[in-house]
Amino acid sequence: MHKGYITQEESLIQKFGALGFKRRNKMTYEKRHGVAYFHLNFSHSTYGIPNVKFYSVQAEVVFPKLSELSKELCTIVPVNTAISANIGYLFPSYKTYKEWRVAEDDSDEYVNSVIEEISNGIHDNVLPLLERHTCLKQLLYDIVNAKMPKGWWYDTFCLPPILYYAEGNATEAQAYMEQMMQQLLQTDEAKRPRHPHQYQDFVLKFSDYMKRHQGLQI
Repeated sequence: MHKGYITQEESLIQKFGALGFKRRNKMTYEKRHGVAYFHLNFSHSTYGIPNVKFYSVQAEVVFPKLSELSKELCTIVPVNTAISANIGYLFPSYKTYKEWRVAEDDSDEYVNSVIEEISNGIHDNVLPLLERHTCLKQLLYDIVNAKMPKGWWYDTFCLPPILYYAEGNATEAQAYMEQMMQQLLQTDEAKRPRHPHQYQDFVLKFSDYMKRHQGLQI
């Protein structure tokens, strides 16, 4: 019987440990890599089915220094400087949102096969992308040139100017913000991804930050 969470299975703990991940809490595993942390965040739904859990896994790259900057800016809408994706999008066999079904009466063999698929997929397909995007220059290039793989979530409006600044290019950061503001103003109000007033708050506060600081040490 598997009444607990799949994240508590010893085989998952061992396989994730072999990949360098440590259990951070009941549903999250974490790995330090250079200037970033990799997170594997598990969540589950039951869809009203008794004794069954449908697990999804969100891969995330978190930059502590950028998170500190976000807090310091104290914008109306907090700036999320992480990037993330449901790992199903990164698996060649799925390329879409993926959940794994695990029932309390499933055999150990079946549960281990689910863990094997998740851990192998992370090793083969997820970790290379996470490692690629710990390089801020590479991440910035992939975002502004539409090279990010399908399924990745990131703040298109706020993350690129922060990355430009982190790479020592405040002029490009300012130009990007001006371009995005114009794009918002020219978009039909009902279709705007965010209110121009909210973005203007970020633009003003980050512009002021760049004037008061000499670069950003990551």
